[in-house]
Amino acid sequence: MSASKVATFKMFRDYELSDGGSLTAVTHNGRHMTLVTCSGECLGAGWDVCKAVNFQEDRRSCVLLSEQRSATNTVVQTAGTTYLEASIAPQSCLDWNRVYGSTVSGSHVIDPDGPYTGLDPFPVYCDFQENPPVAKIYHNKASVTVDGYEPNASFQTDVVYELSMAQMLSVINASTSCKQYLKVRCIGTYFFGSLTEAGHNIYWSSRDGERMLYWGGGNPNGWGCACALDNTCVSSNLGLCNCNTNDGNWREDEGYVTDTSKLPVSQLHGGDTGSSGEEIHFTVGPLECVL
Repeated sequence: MSASKVATFKMFRDYELSDGGSLTAVTHNGRHMTLVTCSGECLGAGWDVCKAVNFQEDRRSCVLLSEQRSATNTVVQTAGTTYLEASIAPQSCLDWNRVYGSTVSGSHVIDPDGPYTGLDPFPVYCDFQENPPVAKIYHNKASVTVDGYEPNASFQTDVVYELSMAQMLSVINASTSCKQYLKVRCIGTYFFGSLTEAGHNIYWSSRDGERMLYWGGGNPNGWGCACALDNTCVSSNLGLCNCNTNDGNWREDEGYVTDTSKLPVSQLHGGDTGSSGEEIHFTVGPLECVL
């Protein structure tokens, strides 16, 4: 059991038992101990045995409780007693909605890999307007403009997320599906001059830094963009992306990346924007996971 999970306790002090009832004591340990040791006893017992503790400071004794009760229900019998309530974070946005009735979208603390193991709980944006709810992880590159970079793919920028990679992987691994929106608008430039990595000008990198040969909505096992799947690309140059036209008009390609072994998007690359009238504009959505 992770010792850091001790931090999930909530503390209340000096309440009186208002209803005259008795506490549900699973175990009473009469040994002298500290409050920290008492909470450790609870964590060591496991969630099925202990959901809260009463620590009597004058006697330095520890009572493990099989029930959670809120401070408003007042469970401490005498002054000088500390009540600790173990708070186990829901594993998902769906749990927040289904178990706790949350319907207002916003930041919610989740523990995707479950209690007592792995990472500590962390906050994520839960969108309850989606059905089922969706966890959204935002970053610093929602919109990026590229100009003044003439050599092929000479522009590169990192997409930095509000969560660590380990936290994002725990979300991805616990989700039924994930996706991330990619859009590129371009004028006076191209996607690729040839179907080689050296000829690749506009692309994104996977979480492991792999150069991805397709754009959002395109064939993940091949080259190109969404328009190549139904032969609607404007471009006569290889016919794989609208942005490969390079005809002096604004063109765009967009769609979702859904391969969870590659997500999230870690970098954007582009070039051929060194001359007047040449420009690339990237739009990158948050990582969205059904969780």
